[in-house]
Amino acid sequence: MRRAWHLALFAAAIAACAPQLQQVGPATATPTVAAGPDGAAPITIDRIVLRWSNLYLIRKGDAAIAVDSGSPVDREVLAAALKARGVAPSQIKAVVVTHAHADHAGNARWLQTQGAAVVLGAADAAVAARGENDPLHATNLLGALLAPIFMFPFEPFTPDVAVDREIDLGDRGFPEVHVLPLPGHTPGSIVAIVGSEAFSGDLVKGGLVGGAETPSEHIYQTDRLADHRSLAALLDRDTGGATSGSTSGTGNAGGATSGTDGAGATGHGRGITRLYPGHSGPLDAGEVRSWLAGAEAPTGDNAISLEFDARGELPRTGGLGDAGGTAGARVRAILGRGPIGAGYVFGADARAGYLDGGVYELDAHPIGLALRAGNGSLVAVTGGIGLGGVRGNTASHAVVELSGELPAGPVRLLARGGLGWALGGPGYAGDAHGLADELTALVGVRLGGDRLWGDYRAGHGPYLAATYRDLGGAELFGVALGFDTFAGK
Repeated sequence: MRRAWHLALFAAAIAACAPQLQQVGPATATPTVAAGPDGAAPITIDRIVLRWSNLYLIRKGDAAIAVDSGSPVDREVLAAALKARGVAPSQIKAVVVTHAHADHAGNARWLQTQGAAVVLGAADAAVAARGENDPLHATNLLGALLAPIFMFPFEPFTPDVAVDREIDLGDRGFPEVHVLPLPGHTPGSIVAIVGSEAFSGDLVKGGLVGGAETPSEHIYQTDRLADHRSLAALLDRDTGGATSGSTSGTGNAGGATSGTDGAGATGHGRGITRLYPGHSGPLDAGEVRSWLAGAEAPTGDNAISLEFDARGELPRTGGLGDAGGTAGARVRAILGRGPIGAGYVFGADARAGYLDGGVYELDAHPIGLALRAGNGSLVAVTGGIGLGGVRGNTASHAVVELSGELPAGPVRLLARGGLGWALGGPGYAGDAHGLADELTALVGVRLGGDRLWGDYRAGHGPYLAATYRDLGGAELFGVALGFDTFAGK
């Protein structure tokens, strides 16, 4: 069920990311990039957009170098995209894996079997050998919510070149391509540079809201401050007249060589002008510099809780023929977490189905207070108004809800109760035990514990709950089966 939820949640995103190959650079015709040394064939830069990430081809004549390799599920579409461009896998002389995350390193071993030398940061070699990401460090709630999806495995590999200092790829026929370690996104993150253009991996990404060519923070950073320092160092790099020694090294137990280059970049007058990130892009270096100068540390200890369920309900007085069913969604967002764990909470509920006729309910909870502990447990009270229900589509009511969630090892316990008072529309047939016009309750358990993703705690899984509703004297007992997810800093 967990994998099915993953696929359903991202079906639209996957469909929108169909593989395509387009020429994206070089942006400027500099002597280093356009013509190559000694009148060699000019260099072109192509991008293949895969399911989760970009793969770049640096091409010169009949030879190519790949930057990153996509996810394991991309193998067939990657092969097809290369074939459509007239590039055989055997023509790829090296694959520069910017970091050992599954969406970038997923096909490195396959390309290696086709004859490409795998170039990887030395500090990421252990992850590559294991074939599984280290736990991701989320930079926001979205990253925490999505983290389990990106923990898929990839085929383990041992790099042919383990980069621990700047090198070039002259021994692969591309002396113009410089590779240097720039840790932060992962300990072994590396960057490839061609002239004044850089393949920056996940140091920065293109935006989702502001546009593909708008710089934005990646949703995961192992060390955010180190990542920003590395990005600043890349932007400050002087690329004028760059020269460097070729890769060399000595064998080690894993069969990889460690780069021991010559001089690195020298010269003056030309800096990095464009970045090709692992996601979206390309990015103008000036815009990246401006974004980086204004980047601030994430503030606010925020949290979010989401639920989707199907519910069957049976009246207290009635047979199975009187049963009804509804489907619903619930969201609660918590902003901040003060000294005693207090924060502002708001949310909404929506439900529709059949209960002795078609019904719908829409409730808004714009005001509320939540108390939240560092382990992910919380207690919240919210209030608001709603429309619909068993009284009819024109009915309105005021609602107050008290809810609580408690992580307990491999499960998360859920409980809530609510009161409602009729505001408009048809009247109720009775009352809810004299407390209010409506009384509701839910007690359930979610299968699947929470997990730490850096500074964030998140978890998700199916849940089962018993429900009770007294809607103006009409008592309903029910069972809800749904999916619950929680993430909080």
